[in-house]
Amino acid sequence: MRQKPKYVLLNKQMDFVSGTLVNARWENDRLILEKGRGRFVSEILDSGAAETKWHSMELFADEDTAEFCVIKLFASDRPQDMEGSVPSVQYKGAQELLLSDVQGRYLRFEVEVSGYEGQDLVIGKIKIHFDYHSWSAYLPELYRQDKKSFSFVERYLGIFQSIYEEMTQRIEGVAAYFDPEVTPEGYLAELAQWMAVEDSQLWEKEKLRKLVSNAAVLYARRGTAQGMLDVLALYLGRRPYLVEYHQVKPYMTNLGRKRQLEQLYGVNRYQFTIIIEHQDGLDKKERRMIARLIENEKPAHMECQLVVLEQYFFLGSHTYLGMNSVLSDFRDTILDGQASIPFTKL
Repeated sequence: MRQKPKYVLLNKQMDFVSGTLVNARWENDRLILEKGRGRFVSEILDSGAAETKWHSMELFADEDTAEFCVIKLFASDRPQDMEGSVPSVQYKGAQELLLSDVQGRYLRFEVEVSGYEGQDLVIGKIKIHFDYHSWSAYLPELYRQDKKSFSFVERYLGIFQSIYEEMTQRIEGVAAYFDPEVTPEGYLAELAQWMAVEDSQLWEKEKLRKLVSNAAVLYARRGTAQGMLDVLALYLGRRPYLVEYHQVKPYMTNLGRKRQLEQLYGVNRYQFTIIIEHQDGLDKKERRMIARLIENEKPAHMECQLVVLEQYFFLGSHTYLGMNSVLSDFRDTILDGQASIPFTKL
């Protein structure tokens, strides 16, 4: 039976602010140590057992900033011995550390930025393993006779053991990469490509996750008005309005009304109109994106007219009560803040 791994994981804001932060801040679920002077000192970690052997430490930091960090670790069986003590080990510019000679129930570590150049050190999480079941335990007793040589063999095997167990963890957790709700951003684009999502690079990440999650259902409706509206609703955050020719045709009761409706909604029975309420920040680039989405999702034989309502209106144009116009109480017209012209005089 494989031994369950033991580790300490720091991945939340409380895990870091409970320690000591110097020239550092928590931002966007990341710990940021300012370049040249940032420093983080952890609180004292308790393994629960005396003479605990701390095995390895993983620093999940941006690769281009990790080279500027210095890590110091202090270990002891008595917490009062931690203050002012000499570090058990010290590393520089590494993200994955195989710890040696770090033993004791209690552990404290420091991470600081070295030098005055480079970038801020950005850390997502820190993971420390202890009481590790080493492959060296399977070696014959002969290898243990010389402690110095055995220490080298143990550390040497630890390199391959770490690689093997990392691969095993990835294989065991591969299902998470196929779940669009939790898959890392680097794999989200690949997942979207597998689901035949077009223009996935133009979608916001969270909206793209929802799109990929519903891709199978949406694909079954592709080429229909319902499917097109569903995709637009995901992109816009609200459902647009669809007006088809057959919906307005019954209102073409006379020549004047027919001309007006044809001017607004077209004369082609194979044309439909998509009406989107005004949204702040809906620029030309987003309007082109919406037009591309409609082109990808609409029925092949249909043509589309896209109308984005503004906060002003013109009579005879696309003016809709409750959307870009409202009815209000009667008020007299005021001139210069003094004279009042009643409605009957206009």
